[in-house]
Amino acid sequence: MLLARSGIAKSFAESMLRFQVTCMPRSNLPANGTANCARRLCAVLLFFSISILTTIVHAAEIRVFARSWVLLEGKIEKGDYDKIFKIAEFMPGLTEGIYLFSPGCDVAEAIRIGRLIRRLRWTTDAPLTQQLRPATSWRMLTEHYGLKDPMQNGQCASACFFIYIAGIYRSGDTLLIHRPYLSETELRRISGDQVLKMSQVARTETDAYLKEMGLPAKYSELMYSVPKDQVQLLALSDIKADLDGFIPELKDWVDARCEKTTNVERVGKNRLLLKPAEKWTSEDKEFLELVSNKEVETIKCWKHFKLEMRTSAGCDVFAPGKAWCK
Repeated sequence: MLLARSGIAKSFAESMLRFQVTCMPRSNLPANGTANCARRLCAVLLFFSISILTTIVHAAEIRVFARSWVLLEGKIEKGDYDKIFKIAEFMPGLTEGIYLFSPGCDVAEAIRIGRLIRRLRWTTDAPLTQQLRPATSWRMLTEHYGLKDPMQNGQCASACFFIYIAGIYRSGDTLLIHRPYLSETELRRISGDQVLKMSQVARTETDAYLKEMGLPAKYSELMYSVPKDQVQLLALSDIKADLDGFIPELKDWVDARCEKTTNVERVGKNRLLLKPAEKWTSEDKEFLELVSNKEVETIKCWKHFKLEMRTSAGCDVFAPGKAWCK
């Protein structure tokens, strides 16, 4: 599914975009500055800022939600990493994860946040709209999460995707991607050779980050195949196969410790739920109770290991060597 951006938002977004070069200030970049930067892999910290995709949005609001979660709503911009870091530092090991409601924007900042989230072993949660009725999804966004702008922020798009994939456990299905790109203003200020060199470094950095987060290579190809003025809504089948739940590096480890329902049990439960409840036999009810109890225990087990991992990570990041962390 492709969503075209409006002309008004396009002109605003393009004026907002900027090059992000870390080797020296932009104003001091000489003609061969890009070549010098390209020799250092850290020279371009994902220099593209992904634009907003539909309408003008405000800077992200980042706040504590439900005591143990961080909620991010709005466009991602420089400084958001520091805000999230301070919340995590204030509650080391106690923060479960982050709810993401954002149309994207600054990729470099999103990658910094993503690496922090992976270090802290947080869960990431994106909006759930493909699997819910529109009215139910709207109530979740407005009443449960209390979003200020659910029409604009009820998605995890562009740069937000870079944060989402960093979670050790991921959920949600409203994920939209497109290729990073430079603003027309910046393109007019640099040479064609500079664009080619910097684009190559940026693509390398993007691929390295996606690989670091355990994503199949196809997502980089898909991202770069989508034009800058469009977005691709990821298919639910791909999300279920590649993104949902524990990351591949942890999945087998958790499965070995937490008893899960079998495929036979899940299929049997789904078939029974299609039948009217008044037609359930005593054996059906007993079976449903057994499977449901097993699912509850599995979730409890998952929560235990997620708590164990983020508590250890919180100590490593914020309080190494302190007595309460031992």
